[in-house]
Amino acid sequence: ILYTDIQGFTGICEALAPEQIVSLLNKYFSLLVEIIDRHEGVVNQFQGDALLVTFNVPVAVPDHAAQSVACALEIQTALASHDFGDGIEMVTRIGINTGNVFAGSVGAGDRLNYTVHGDAVNLAARLENLNKQYDTRVLISASTKEAVGDRFEFIPIGKIEIRGKLESVDVYSVMGPTPRSEETPSN
Repeated sequence: ILYTDIQGFTGICEALAPEQIVSLLNKYFSLLVEIIDRHEGVVNQFQGDALLVTFNVPVAVPDHAAQSVACALEIQTALASHDFGDGIEMVTRIGINTGNVFAGSVGAGDRLNYTVHGDAVNLAARLENLNKQYDTRVLISASTKEAVGDRFEFIPIGKIEIRGKLESVDVYSVMGPTPRSEETPSN
């Protein structure tokens, strides 16, 4: 599960007319969805200025945890250089967690939406929000770090108490792919 949210979006909206907000969000979402698609993620929900993205549900994705982390890093790179006009920066916080979820239709009567629910979803959302506290852009859980292995550089944040959870969670910031060392030919 990958969860995103735009930093300071309420403040951005104060200076824009409703039509400008929708135009800005459409540009932002178009950029992110292209990246998400490339990494085989599925946008499950657009929630205001946030996205709930799944990897490996509803379609199996080999190496889904690594795909989600690579996706987050590509999003950060793209946003750092993208011009949304009028000096607007779209700084985005991302939380990623790997775990079991319920995936299916939820709602009432004839008003059902396909979505995901469960502790794994909640933790991804909480990790996104923790970026504010730790001045980071991408935070992941220990379960995602374990699934990804050593393909990225991780910085341990620590064992963090998460609102609503009984046990603390090991949290990591992700910095980017680990550079591969040049192999020296042997004689």
